[in-house]
Amino acid sequence: MRGLELFGQEQPRNRLLHNASLAEARLAGEDVEGAAAAAHSAMDLSAHLDSQRARARLRVLHTGFGARDTSVAREVCGRVEDILSA
Repeated sequence: MRGLELFGQEQPRNRLLHNASLAEARLAGEDVEGAAAAAHSAMDLSAHLDSQRARARLRVLHTGFGARDTSVAREVCGRVEDILSA
C-alpha cells in the first residue's frame, strides 16, 4: 500500500497495475473482500487510460474473480466486463 501512496495522483497506469497486483495477491490469500476493494481502485483508474497492458491485467482479475462464487466476485466480474466491452 505504501508504494501506491508514493505515486500520489501521478502515473495512473502504474497505480492501476499496482492495484491489480494487490487484488491478485489478496485473491491468492482468499481475501475476496480486500481483493475486490483493490480491483475497484484499479478499475476506477481504467476510465482514464487506453492501455493494452492495463486491459490485460483486468482480464486476469476477471479470471481470478470468476473462480469465486460470491456476490462481491460477481460484481467485480460484471464491472470488468463493462470496462472491457467499452
